Amino acid sequence: RLSGALDAGHFAAAWQQAVDRNTSLRTSFRFDGLDDPVQIVNRDVSVDLQQLDWSADSEETQNARLSEFLEQDQNTRFDFNNAPLLRLALIRLGDHDHRFVWSFHHAILDGWSVPLILKEVFAIYDALCAGTDPSLPEPAPFSNYLLWLNRQDNASAETFWRQTLQGFSAPTPLPGALVQQLPPGVEPNYAENLLQIEAETVSQLREIAQQSRVTLNTIVQGVWALLLSRYSGEDDVMFGATTSGRPAEMDGVAQMIGLFLNTLPARVRVDGDAGLIEWLQEIQAQQLELRQYEFASLVEVQGWSDMPRGTQMFGSMLAFENYPDMETMWTDTDSITIREVDGFDRTNFPLTLNVAAFDMMQVRMVYSTDMFADEAITRLADHFRILIEALVDNPAARVADLSLLTPDERHHLLVELNDTATEFPQDVTLQTLFEDQVARTPDAEALVFAGESLSYREFNARANQLAHWLQQAGARPNDLIGVHTERSFEMLIAIYGVLKAGAAYVPLDPEYPEQRLQHMLEDAEVSIILTHSACADRLPASGARVFNHSTGAAHLDPLPTTNPAPVAGPTDLAYTIFTSGSTGRPKGVMNEHRGICNRMLWQSSVFDTDGNVRAMQKTPYSFDVSLWELFWPLQTGGTLVIAKPGGHRDSRYLCELIQEQRIDMIHFVPSMLQVFLQDPNATNCPTIRHVLCSGEALPYDLTERFFAISDAELHNLYGPTEAAIEVAYWRCERDSEVPAVPIGFPTANTKLYIVEESGDPAPVGVAGELWIGGVQVARGYVNRPELTDERFIADPFSDDPAARVYRTGDLVRYRDDGAIEYLGRIDHQVKLRGFRIELGEIEAAIDANESVAQSVVMVRERSAGNQQLVAYLIPAIGDTPDTMPNIETLQKELGRQLPDYMVPSVFVTLEEFPLLSNGKVDRKALPEPEWVSEREYVAPRNDIEETLARIWQDILDVEQVGIHDDFFALGGHSLIAIKLVARVLEKMQVDVPLDKLFETPTVAALADTVAARRDSGQTDAGIAPITRKQRRRRRKPTK
Repeated sequence: RLSGALDAGHFAAAWQQAVDRNTSLRTSFRFDGLDDPVQIVNRDVSVDLQQLDWSADSEETQNARLSEFLEQDQNTRFDFNNAPLLRLALIRLGDHDHRFVWSFHHAILDGWSVPLILKEVFAIYDALCAGTDPSLPEPAPFSNYLLWLNRQDNASAETFWRQTLQGFSAPTPLPGALVQQLPPGVEPNYAENLLQIEAETVSQLREIAQQSRVTLNTIVQGVWALLLSRYSGEDDVMFGATTSGRPAEMDGVAQMIGLFLNTLPARVRVDGDAGLIEWLQEIQAQQLELRQYEFASLVEVQGWSDMPRGTQMFGSMLAFENYPDMETMWTDTDSITIREVDGFDRTNFPLTLNVAAFDMMQVRMVYSTDMFADEAITRLADHFRILIEALVDNPAARVADLSLLTPDERHHLLVELNDTATEFPQDVTLQTLFEDQVARTPDAEALVFAGESLSYREFNARANQLAHWLQQAGARPNDLIGVHTERSFEMLIAIYGVLKAGAAYVPLDPEYPEQRLQHMLEDAEVSIILTHSACADRLPASGARVFNHSTGAAHLDPLPTTNPAPVAGPTDLAYTIFTSGSTGRPKGVMNEHRGICNRMLWQSSVFDTDGNVRAMQKTPYSFDVSLWELFWPLQTGGTLVIAKPGGHRDSRYLCELIQEQRIDMIHFVPSMLQVFLQDPNATNCPTIRHVLCSGEALPYDLTERFFAISDAELHNLYGPTEAAIEVAYWRCERDSEVPAVPIGFPTANTKLYIVEESGDPAPVGVAGELWIGGVQVARGYVNRPELTDERFIADPFSDDPAARVYRTGDLVRYRDDGAIEYLGRIDHQVKLRGFRIELGEIEAAIDANESVAQSVVMVRERSAGNQQLVAYLIPAIGDTPDTMPNIETLQKELGRQLPDYMVPSVFVTLEEFPLLSNGKVDRKALPEPEWVSEREYVAPRNDIEETLARIWQDILDVEQVGIHDDFFALGGHSLIAIKLVARVLEKMQVDVPLDKLFETPTVAALADTVAARRDSGQTDAGIAPITRKQRRRRRKPTK
């Protein structure tokens, strides 16, 4: 805003002279028909000053017109072919009151040049008004800088940037963004948020910077890196940072006008245990080293990085405006007073921070309104301010100790978002809830399996007889009884019989390796095992008493069919389920009746089934998701339909069972739901009313595919085994405005805390570890007191001294609506196709091999939706990658110790692992495996083989498949095998048994099967259960 007697003619003339003097202001560019754009300095360029007169309007109208004018101006593009690439507008508001708007493209000028040009323009203007010639020095030619640039050593810059960016292959998530990127071709809209840091705070910052020997820019970069880290949960972050680009050794560079500014990646590792000052000094040292190589362009740097081609290296940019003439930029001229200076800067980034520090500090956040909600940016700005103030208050603190919370926000997080108290019966157990239902509906259908059914009365009687036998055998409350059965009536009778006897059951999955079952039996000190003939031969030897239901049923016939007197209470154990353990040995999680009953009663309060639910029991009972299938339908008067062994892997069988039995409630792990939805028969399941998903993250695009073919409700649930199945719930919405599926809100009588590394609650939008409190928290790990004390701790946010929380290790954050969003893990636990896996357990098993010095196991994505376990190995001393032991032998060893889903698909041998500065393995820098078959390529020999090879290529996303290539060596697994069998049926009208693929997983062998079935007229394969031996087949190693 310009106040005073402004001469518009002289003002326009002053700008024309400035354009005449400076080559940058006369620059244009040519792109058309050229491989590389050409910069042209035009000899004569005329600049126009648009003059508008709004003096007759009211102040309110003037402000409205100005906002409209600025918005239109900001959305007006420049024509690169025609200079000048700037626009000037002078708006008369009154006799001595004007608004001046100057717009220019960053291709010709940087921020440093702005005060230089304005000083020059006003010096010329004053001279014109005085009738004199301005005394201005000759402009330093921009060509001097270009000559300097051509002399720089690009080879050394490449070496520096490759080392600096090694291992960083994905951009840091944008803090609080609705989406991380816009669809191609969408033009973003922008807005800005202005934050002011008070002068006293800025003064203290300057003092801290001076004492610590760091710059104010370093402090601002550190604060922004810390915010990115807190929001994303990552300790290695990257953002764009502007550098002046003006080499200090060049004479007169400070007065040159043009584009010197460069935007380069700033990679900052955030160490929460480091002292603030020491950490900022490290950032400063990095900046000083970078200065030697800041001449490299961003395009070159990206090419030297590990970032995939076409991926933007960073979504946020920080520009610290600290130019020499900034503080004198708005000095009044002889006749004009300059005030109310404002600016708007647009970049190609979704989020840009322009920071200018005078007496006060201005932080201007320019953001894409298509990617950020206004409230999210306001909160982000508040957190920036809070971190600055926290740093000023305690510069001696650790990095992790800087808190983002206000007292009101703390109350909101701990109390308001955890207001889950619900009155449920307190004296119930799983067996009493079932027995109450038996009394209400004794003759209703309870169980269905393989064409037979049991009423509530019949099922209860058979479970009671087993319970009486167990009590006679010495079963007592909190005893752990093993259940070693395949899916059947006997499995349900065994589980319910154990509970009715007052004991707790331990699932012993017959498909587990013998060694793993042995560990479980030893750790749980199992005294009695219930089995049946279908799998009794797979039970390892132990000191436990074994009851075979198939051969010993006659012993139960004389026993009472009445309910045993209740001996177990709400605080006694109900079950112990073993999960993967990071030490190389599985750990058993002990859950009490009160926790699992709370979960069941919550489900009854949420799902209105009118007592007529028909649910399917298909989840392996060694996974805790099975518990709601096993118990909840039979507590509400519903019917439980039991899928045959192996049936849960075959989508066509599931569709048939749903249709035949009119199933209306079913559970899917998301990866299996994806396979199910691809089955053509999935559209013919109209009875389904509720689909529950849990076990792994639910992708938004999968919900879209679900709603496209089904009218059922889709529910996303979350919870670890250590907290009675699930503790968070979200009902998915059709056509949701937010393209993401959160884990939702806490269930009844549970508390969910999101905690930062410092132990403070994490504010909305900031990532932290999820801690679970409330009645569903497990007792702990069986016979693992140290691990129990480590993961189950006193609730620091509760007034109840007995309250405990479970530290999940899951990284989450609150959304604006209070729902919780899952981000990943803070450790090396993963979920793969619904299985919870501790990578450390696999590594421990591999490292036990004497030929392996060290191993690292990771999940790698072979193709979209196809994740694989990859093991990286360093041979033992004296070995080399060429003399490594046979990988197939190592796989067989692992198969004797680990479930098949934990045996890596691919093995890569290395001479050494890339390391971080702290000595840990840099997992991001480990190479991608070569997803190729090691067999010699043999082309298809006939039409059947040709068709099958094309199907394999499409499903496995590989360019070429030979007829002897192993399906699993090319990236296949059980879920992809289901897809392949379905595709063969669709394309070739032949239904190949799934077990045939596991027995002989090659195109040649499968082609023989297809031909044989065609010749014999067989079109329906049915579903044959896949044996553990068949699933042991794995792909060949990749080196």
